[in-house]
Amino acid sequence: MLRRLVLIVALLVAAAAPTAASGPANVLQHSHCVVARGMAPEVDWDVWQEIYQPAYPIWLTPHTHHGAECIMTFTGVTSWWFQHARSAGSSPTIVPVPAGQQLYTEQGRVHDAGNATQRTTAYLGIHVLETGSRFSYPVVDRSAPTATPMPGSVEIKHFKTAFVQQKHLDGTFTIDNWIEALPLGRSYVRPGSQTLAYYSVVRGAAVVTIGAVGARMSENTSIAIPLGSPATISSTAPDTLLAVTVLLRGDCDKTPALCSGP
Repeated sequence: MLRRLVLIVALLVAAAAPTAASGPANVLQHSHCVVARGMAPEVDWDVWQEIYQPAYPIWLTPHTHHGAECIMTFTGVTSWWFQHARSAGSSPTIVPVPAGQQLYTEQGRVHDAGNATQRTTAYLGIHVLETGSRFSYPVVDRSAPTATPMPGSVEIKHFKTAFVQQKHLDGTFTIDNWIEALPLGRSYVRPGSQTLAYYSVVRGAAVVTIGAVGARMSENTSIAIPLGSPATISSTAPDTLLAVTVLLRGDCDKTPALCSGP
C-alpha cells in the first residue's frame, strides 16, 4: 500500500507543470474552504493537519466536531457521507471528492469519511477545533453506510499533527491548502504575516529557518510558522513534497488574491 502511494506521488511530481505562484516550488494541488462567519464560540483553536490513507472499501464512524473541517483529496477519490444533504430533515447524501478537490464540513454537521472504491485514496485533512474539545464526537445513525475492507488493505496515517492553543481569527476565515514539490537545493521565503501557517513534509526532507534558527524536518514531521515571523523553506532531498495549510482572515471566494500563495 505504501509503495503504491509513493508511486502515485512520484507520477504526480513528474507531471507537475511549473507553478504560476511566486517562489520556486511547484504547486501540485491547491484548494480552500471558507468558514463563513467564523466559529462559535470565538476561543483559541487546536489545529490538526494530517494525510490519511484509509483501507478500502471502508466507512468510518459517523461523527461531528466542535469546529470546522476542510479536506483536499490527495490521491484517488474520497467519499463523504452527510446525515442531511442540505438542511435538517433532508435525506442523507454521499459526495465524491476527486484528487485535488476540496470539501468543507461546517461545525456540528454529522458526517463520515470513507473509501467506497477498491483502490488507494488519501486526503489532506484539516480540523480547526475549539481548544480542549475532543477530536470528534461519535453519532449513532443506522442509515450511515458500512463496508468491510478487503484482506491485505490497511490504513496508513502518513502524519497527524496537533497544533494546540492557536490564536483564533475573528469572523470569516479561509482554510487554504497546498501540496508543493520542492526540488533539491531550492528554497523560498515566506514573508512574516499575521496568518497562521503549518508545514508538513510528506516526502523527502527540508529545513525551515525562522529568524536565525533552522529546524530540520524529515518525512512526516510538521512545524508551525509563528505569527509575524518570516521563514525560509529549503529542500534538502530530491523531490521534497510539502503539505502547507494557511489560515487567512477573510473570504478567498470573494477576494481570490488572499489565497495567492502560502
